[in-house]
Amino acid sequence: MTMKERLAQSQAKMDEMKARVAKASEKAKNARQMRREEIEAEMVEIDRAIEELDHQIDAQIADDIATFEGDIAAEETNRAIARERRESKKNTALLKAQMRVNAAKERVAEKKAAKERDAQEKRIADLLDYADRCQKTAIAYALEAEANIFAAARETAEYIEKYGE
Repeated sequence: MTMKERLAQSQAKMDEMKARVAKASEKAKNARQMRREEIEAEMVEIDRAIEELDHQIDAQIADDIATFEGDIAAEETNRAIARERRESKKNTALLKAQMRVNAAKERVAEKKAAKERDAQEKRIADLLDYADRCQKTAIAYALEAEANIFAAARETAEYIEKYGE
């Protein structure tokens, strides 16, 4: 195989590799964009859910406070009537309050999990950005290889010109 044939074969392989790299880069870019849009949509939805949950919690706490204050007022008016009955209601109110506290703790844990999920999604987006930079570096190296092939072709032409085949 002559130098010209080898050079032509190398050029053909380089063109094929360029096409593959360009196609893979475009696919990765589209995938990243779609994932970013999905993540942004999910983040907006999570923020809305958290706000709604905060409003519900505030309303529930206000209702619970009003209910609890009403229960205390009723207990004070009925104190003389039935001491045991009042104690029973207090215990029930405490149990309800404990249940509300437990529910609030669960909501806080859910919020924490949502924040951790958001952080992980950000790490994923950062990794995708890093992959993009790696692809750009690979393209730069491919271009450098192409330039070296052209330099080798020039050197080959000079060699043939000076010494023949």
